[in-house]
Amino acid sequence: TGEPDDVTKTSKQKAKKEGETEKLTPENMAFSGCSVTSGAGKGLVTDTGMSTRIGRIAQLIAGDDKPKKKCGCFPDTSANQSPLQKNLEKLGARIGILAILICVFIFVIGWVAD
Repeated sequence: TGEPDDVTKTSKQKAKKEGETEKLTPENMAFSGCSVTSGAGKGLVTDTGMSTRIGRIAQLIAGDDKPKKKCGCFPDTSANQSPLQKNLEKLGARIGILAILICVFIFVIGWVAD
C-alpha cells in the first residue's frame, strides 16, 4: 500500500469506533499495486476502474477545469495539464509580472534621481 516497509494485513473486520475517521489503507484491504512478500490469501474485488482509490487519484490529477484561450504564438497544451501544472503556470506568470514591475519601478527611481 505504498509503505517502504512490509505491513501486516489481516482478514478480520475491525469495528469502527464512534468519531473515528476511515483509514486510508485499512488492515483488511490490499490494493492492485501491492506486493505480497509472504503468506497466502484470497481476494475479493470491491471496485474497478475510476471507482478505486487509484482511480480517484487519477481524477484529481486530471482535474475538471476547461482549457483557457491563449495567444496563438505557442501550442495549446492546456487540455493535458494537471491541476499542479496549471497552478505552477499561474505562479510563473505572477512572478514574471512582479519582476517587470520591479524593473519599471527601479527605472523610474533612477530616471527621477537624475
